[in-house]
Amino acid sequence: MRFPLPVSFWRICELARQHDVGYIDPNIEVVDVDLAGDRRLMLRHAVVKGAQLNEVDAKRVLQHLADLWSYDVSLVEVDATDTVLKEYVVNPRAIAVAA
Repeated sequence: MRFPLPVSFWRICELARQHDVGYIDPNIEVVDVDLAGDRRLMLRHAVVKGAQLNEVDAKRVLQHLADLWSYDVSLVEVDATDTVLKEYVVNPRAIAVAA
């Protein structure tokens, strides 16, 4: 609830929010890893103000992460009500081992 403060105060808050790391960089966190099962790494992106991840970039980064992890990686994008907006699942690529 907003208190009756001068409009300039709210404008300053709005401008300050633009420099908040939470609004500039995506909030992605590891939420689980199934070490006893399939070893899938599960990530969660909390979408702020409807700003979802760029699909091409997200797939590339997740693919690289899956290759490093050597197991599946999944990421869900959720809004403030925890509604799933988008889900990605990436499998690691098979890498040939030099003999």
